Amino acid sequence: MAHPDLEGVSFRFEFNDEEIPYTVRNDQEIEGFYLHFHLPDLIKVEENTEHKFKIIFQMPQLKSQKKFIATISEPTYSVDILFTHIHEKVDVVAIPFFDDAEAISKLPNDIIKVEIDRWVLPRAGVVFVWDEKAQLIKPHVEKKQEILGY
Repeated sequence: MAHPDLEGVSFRFEFNDEEIPYTVRNDQEIEGFYLHFHLPDLIKVEENTEHKFKIIFQMPQLKSQKKFIATISEPTYSVDILFTHIHEKVDVVAIPFFDDAEAISKLPNDIIKVEIDRWVLPRAGVVFVWDEKAQLIKPHVEKKQEILGY
């Protein structure tokens, strides 16, 4: 769902495959924005049960900002991070800062996936950095021929 106060930004959050409501705090006092989740009373957190929390968002990036950092703020089990880009326009490299560099794979449709099937500690994550691909420039050659008449 697009957010009216943040142009070009959209969010979707799910808990156990059910969409959950949220609010966004975006004011002068803070840098960036904070998301507040409203978990329904129907969700019962039971001991020794797994729950799936899914975050989907889209946001524009400044052309001068050629990186995106995804970090885990709480101990989390089984993390998947998917980064979508346009392969024809940019070269993307994923730089992990956790113990498993093999967790990174490239999927079809210009998606880079980081998949960790174990516990991930806070402050672990990945940085996606990119450069624009050099455009193939075809030199314009104009052949001019002058014919001198006598």
